[in-house]
Amino acid sequence: MDTDWLVDFLAVIESGSFTKAANSRNVSQPAFSRRIQTLENWIGVPLFERGIHKVTLTAAGEIFRNQAQEMIELVNVSRARALAASTRSRNSVQLVCTHTLSFTLVPSLLQRLLRDFTDQPAVTISACTMADCVRSIRDGNSSFIVYHYHDDHDCDFGGKRLRSLDIGSECLTLVCRADVYQALAPGEPLPFIQYGDESAFKKIVHDNPVRLERPVAEVYRATLAQTVATAVHNGIGAAYCLRSLVLEDLQSGRFVKLPAPDIPLLIRISMPRSRQNETCERLWRALAKQYSPAGDS
Repeated sequence: MDTDWLVDFLAVIESGSFTKAANSRNVSQPAFSRRIQTLENWIGVPLFERGIHKVTLTAAGEIFRNQAQEMIELVNVSRARALAASTRSRNSVQLVCTHTLSFTLVPSLLQRLLRDFTDQPAVTISACTMADCVRSIRDGNSSFIVYHYHDDHDCDFGGKRLRSLDIGSECLTLVCRADVYQALAPGEPLPFIQYGDESAFKKIVHDNPVRLERPVAEVYRATLAQTVATAVHNGIGAAYCLRSLVLEDLQSGRFVKLPAPDIPLLIRISMPRSRQNETCERLWRALAKQYSPAGDS
């Protein structure tokens, strides 16, 4: 059995909808439904009554509900204890972050924090999509996550509670290469670059639709923020880009900022509330002296 199935099961209960649960888990609805069906096949009984307007638990589903949460917690606690028993793990730091932050912020942040360590810890930085970052924290593979946060789009960490600090700010700004924008004829659709399904920015941009005097036509999708910025640079179209990635192009006049509000973001670092190894706890104490606590996660 895959613990992802258990998290999927609890996501349906929390949202009351297969569609909403699939969106929160960054999975297409058909794939999500197949995963729930696989769980039901593994258990041997249906867990949900699938109505036209809502989804409810069967009697078996009600019984399995509490067991699922306990099973997730047991797996995570057992893994954490096994890692803590390892000599190597006592002085190691596993940090996961999105690709952009892996080269714009995380290296300098760690360098500054580790100056006071006499026994240099072994630090592993894993850069991946936001969906994979969340999965790494949820499954206990990482102690820290650094990511872009938006108030209206919180992440689903599978019930795991986190302690969080806000360590910076950023924004998504709508830009286009100047010559591409200026070449558009009156009424011609603006070619638009959207984020892929694995990107946390897809939902944020979707909920902040482009409203210009001309129509908008999606022409390209990419998961990574750097790839989206490169697509704008290559003249494919306009996109909401992280301002830090396009600032030089804006200042040089190569890019133009289109008349749409910026989407504000926070840069957040989080760690599970359950106790981590002493090195991780020491790093967290150093961070907490420098940055403000965020709301509970």
